[in-house]
Amino acid sequence: MLGVIIGTILGDTIRSVISSNTNSILKNSLSEIVKNFENTEKRLINHDLQKAVARSFYLAQNSICIECIAKEKDCIEAIKWLDNTIKDNKSILLNIKQNNYSFFPVDNVEDIKSLLLYGKIDLNYINEINKKAKFEYCNSKFYNETVDKSFFIKLCGFFSYEIKNNQIVNNIYQSQILTDLDKKINIILTQKASEAVVLLPELKTIESEIIKGNKNYEQIIEALFCICDEIINIGKYTNEIKYTTQEIMEHLKRNDNYITGRPYYHHRKLMSNSIYSPTTKGELTRLQIQSHNSKYSDENAINIVLSNMKNKQNLNVLDIGCAYGFVGQSRFSENIYSNIIGIDKDKDCIAYANENYANEKYSYFQIDITDETFNESIENIKIKKNIKEFDIVFIALVLHHLREDFSLKLLRNIRNHLSREGVIIIRSSDDGSKLSYNDDGLLDKIISLTEKTKGVSDRFNGRKLYSYLFNSGYNDIKIKSFMRDTTNINYDQLQHLFNESFSWRLNNIIKNINNDPENQENIKNYDEMVELLNLFINKFHEKNFWYCEYDYIGIAKKLP
Repeated sequence: MLGVIIGTILGDTIRSVISSNTNSILKNSLSEIVKNFENTEKRLINHDLQKAVARSFYLAQNSICIECIAKEKDCIEAIKWLDNTIKDNKSILLNIKQNNYSFFPVDNVEDIKSLLLYGKIDLNYINEINKKAKFEYCNSKFYNETVDKSFFIKLCGFFSYEIKNNQIVNNIYQSQILTDLDKKINIILTQKASEAVVLLPELKTIESEIIKGNKNYEQIIEALFCICDEIINIGKYTNEIKYTTQEIMEHLKRNDNYITGRPYYHHRKLMSNSIYSPTTKGELTRLQIQSHNSKYSDENAINIVLSNMKNKQNLNVLDIGCAYGFVGQSRFSENIYSNIIGIDKDKDCIAYANENYANEKYSYFQIDITDETFNESIENIKIKKNIKEFDIVFIALVLHHLREDFSLKLLRNIRNHLSREGVIIIRSSDDGSKLSYNDDGLLDKIISLTEKTKGVSDRFNGRKLYSYLFNSGYNDIKIKSFMRDTTNINYDQLQHLFNESFSWRLNNIIKNINNDPENQENIKNYDEMVELLNLFINKFHEKNFWYCEYDYIGIAKKLP
C-alpha cells in the first residue's frame, strides 16, 4: 500500500511541475520519473524507500550508543548494554537487504523532504521520531537524553548520505525541490512587480536550501538557472527582480562548493554546439602556434598506432575538422600514407587548404559533420578517391565544440568507415588540467569567466574521451596525456603558450557584443576578461610563476 501511496503522490507532484510552462528542461528530465513512480507494480519503490530510512535510523542509533560509551567510562553494565544494542543493530542492518523492513511509516513525500531539509521542521515531528529511537528500560543514563539532543540530526545526516546511493529516494527529493521552485517562482511571474518584490527573499531562500540540502543534483541547479533566465528575460518586472535573479545565478556559478566542492563548470554539458569559427581575426596565427605546440603529442600518438599495425603501407587517413590543413599535412607527411582526406565545415578554411596543400596525396572537402548527410558525403569522397576504407581517423580539438549527442553520433558514424584494423586518434583539451602557481587566482577567474560566456565550447572535454569512445563501440581504448609547461622556455615560447590557450577567450565575448550591443553584461565581461588576460600574461614572465597544461589523446581500435 505504501508504494501505491508514494507513487500516486509523486505522480501528481511531478506532473504539476511538468505541466507548468516554467521551462522545457523540467519536462524532458522528469517525464521518465513520472512513468517509474506511477507504475504501482514496482514494489521496489516501497522497499528501497523503507530500507534507506531504516538503515539511516539504525546507523544514527549506533552513533548515539558510541557517544554514550565514551560518557559512561567505568559503568560496566551500561557499556555492556550499549555494546549489545550496537550488535543487535548491526544484525538488523545485515538483514535489511533481504527483508521489507520499515521502522516507522513514511506516509507522504513531506516526510522524506523533512529528513533532508530539517531547518523548518515541526518540533512535534522530531519528537515522534526521537521516541522511536528511545528505550523504555535503558541501562545507560546518557542514552535517552542524547537521543533528544542529536538523534534527529544524525538521522538526517545518514539519510543525506543514503540519498547519494539510492536513485529512487534521489528522485523523490528532486521532485519536491522542483515543485517548491515551480510554485514560488510562478507566483513571482504572475504577480504585479510591486507584489513580486516581496517574494524576492523567498527566491533566495530556495537557493540557499538547495545549496545547503542538496550538493549532488545538477538537474535542480539547471532548472533554477532556466527559471532565473526566464525572469530576467520577461522584461516587464522591476530592475530589482532582474538584478536579484542575476545575483543568484552569479552566486551559483561562482560558488566553488555548492554542488560537489568543485565549480559548476567542471561537470557542465553543452546545451548547443559552440559558436567557434577558425576564421576569426587572429585565429589562423593562433592555430599555427597550437599546431606547433601539439606536434609532439600527436606524433607520439601516431607512433603508438603505427607500432601496432601489421600493414604500414598505402594508409588512408581521414582528418576530421582539418581547418586550414597544416596539422594533417604536418602529421601525415611520410610515404606510408597514400591518401589524406581533410574535411571541415568552413569554406574559407577548405579554400586555404586546397590552395596551399592540395595534391594527389592531400585532398580537402567542405562537410558539416553534424549534418544528416554526413555518411553519404563520406561515401561520395571514398568513391571519388577510390578509397575502400580508412585506416586512421584523426580528430584534433573538434569534439569539445559539439554537444555530447553530436559527438557520440559522429564517433559511431565514423566507426563504419574504418577498416577492420582501423584506429581512431582524438586530441582534446581540458581546462581542469591547467595548473599555475603564484597566479593570484587569475587562472580560476579566467576559466570561470570563460564558462559564463554564451556559445563557449566544452572546456572540460579531455576527461570525457574514454567514455565517448567506450559508448561508441570502440575497443582497446588508451588515453594518453602530454604536459607542456613554462619551465626552461624562452620569452617567445612563453608568449606562444599563453596565446594558444588564452587569447581566444575574448572572441566569443566579442561575438556576443556584436550580436547584442545593448547587453551590458557582455560589455562588462569583455572589460573583465581584458583586464584578467593582461595581468595573467605578465605573470608568465615572472620568475616565481609556473604554469602547465595537458594534451589528452584517445586512441582506440574499431575491433578488439
